[in-house]
Amino acid sequence: MTNSLRNYYEQRHACQDMLIPSRKVVDCLKFCHDNFETYPLWLCPHRLPKKRMGTMLDCEPEYEKDMQWGDTEEAQMWTDVGIWTVPLPVLRNEVWDGVEATKSMEKWLRDNGSYQCLYAVVEQSEEEFWQMFDRTLYDAVRKKYGAEGNFMSVYYKISKSKKGQAYSSAPTSLKKLQ
Repeated sequence: MTNSLRNYYEQRHACQDMLIPSRKVVDCLKFCHDNFETYPLWLCPHRLPKKRMGTMLDCEPEYEKDMQWGDTEEAQMWTDVGIWTVPLPVLRNEVWDGVEATKSMEKWLRDNGSYQCLYAVVEQSEEEFWQMFDRTLYDAVRKKYGAEGNFMSVYYKISKSKKGQAYSSAPTSLKKLQ
């Protein structure tokens, strides 16, 4: 896909998936309406295990003190909210800024202890990305298996920004492959 086509697509189409605690669904739906105004929305409930399973995701701290429908002692109920269509402002020939809408969504997710699915368009900085995800296990595994300096970080794999810096500390043999 060319940069021009990619930019056109990102300014006229929304493709996002969010993982949010189910108790925040109503607030998320209001946010989605105000910033994306796309319908239908995908809503898929699922349980996030309390026991750390080696992922970068985690339940809300102390959710057990105010359990909601679907929560258990072992897992918290979350909802995947998906947006995959042309926003209504675009269809009405109104101005809609896909980059700003995505940045606002990413901030909302960070502020609400929620997560962005990593196959969607990512606009946040690397620092903001790691505010959203727990990198403890990720960094330990990269170090254990010698990925540091040899393979780019997950952030650079999913973000369109700063890809050139991804291999700045890579061995010469890998730099030749770029």
